Amino acid sequence: DSSSSNRNAGSTPRRKVQEDNAATDAATDVLLNYVRREMDAYLSQAQKAAREEVNDNNSRRRRNEKSGGTVRTTKKKTSTASSSTSWRREASKPTQNRKMGSAIVHRRR
Repeated sequence: DSSSSNRNAGSTPRRKVQEDNAATDAATDVLLNYVRREMDAYLSQAQKAAREEVNDNNSRRRRNEKSGGTVRTTKKKTSTASSSTSWRREASKPTQNRKMGSAIVHRRR
C-alpha cells in the first residue's frame, strides 16, 4: 500500500475522495439531526413554560374575581426565553419594584 501511495503522491484516488465525502455527509447528517432534536426540545419546553405562565395568571385573576377583590396586573414584556427561565425573572424583581415604588407613591398622592 505504501508503494502505491508513493506512486500517486500528488493526487488522491477518486474512490478515496468519494468515500471521504460520504463519511463527511454522514457525520453532517448526524450533527444536524442532533441539533434539530435539541432545538425542538428547547422550543417545546419554552412554549410549555409560556403556556403555564398564562394559565397561572388566568387562574389567579379568576380566583380573585370570585372572591370579589380586584387584581392589579402589571403589563410586562415577556419573551419565550425569559418565561422559560423563572430564575432570571426572580432576579430582576427587586430592582423593578424599587424603580416602580416612587411612581406608585406619586400616583397615590
